[in-house]
Amino acid sequence: MGPTDEPLSGAPADPTAAVPPAMDAEAKTVVDPVVVPQSEPEPVAGSEPTDALHDASAEPATAPDPMPPSQDPAIASTVSIPAEETSEGGEWDLLTGKLRDWMANNELNEIWEKTQTPAKLVGLLILVIVVLQIYSGILNTIEKLPLAPGLLELAGVIWLARFALQNLVRSGDRKQALDGLRNLWGKVTGR
Repeated sequence: MGPTDEPLSGAPADPTAAVPPAMDAEAKTVVDPVVVPQSEPEPVAGSEPTDALHDASAEPATAPDPMPPSQDPAIASTVSIPAEETSEGGEWDLLTGKLRDWMANNELNEIWEKTQTPAKLVGLLILVIVVLQIYSGILNTIEKLPLAPGLLELAGVIWLARFALQNLVRSGDRKQALDGLRNLWGKVTGR
């Protein structure tokens, strides 16, 4: 606050008025700070002040009394368990023992057999996503090169025209090309 600034209405003019009483170290007595009376806020035209507003400004607010601690005996009592001096923990032994029992009962094999197909499907899905991301990255890189997309499209049209002239013009060649495609499809699908 600067030297020319005025305090806000409702705020104490003296900054020490908001400080709680302090203990005097030598006398062990409470030192009361200087309290500056606050001016009451001006009422707004057309509205009537409420009693709660006047009551709150006339009497200082007191802090509510703290709640008494719970009387529940289960919460109120404490349990003390002495530590064993010879014990080293034993968690590792407990874990390895449970794993040995689990493997001895073939529970691991049963769980693997139940989850083998879904695990393969999830792995295959992750692999397909990774391959598609790599493929799209390669295509985006090629697309950014000048002249590369046009030249690759031209190469594709030339290859398609050459394949059509060699394999699709005559009926015998066309039948041989379709049989080769059916044979390849049968090998891929396992039929």
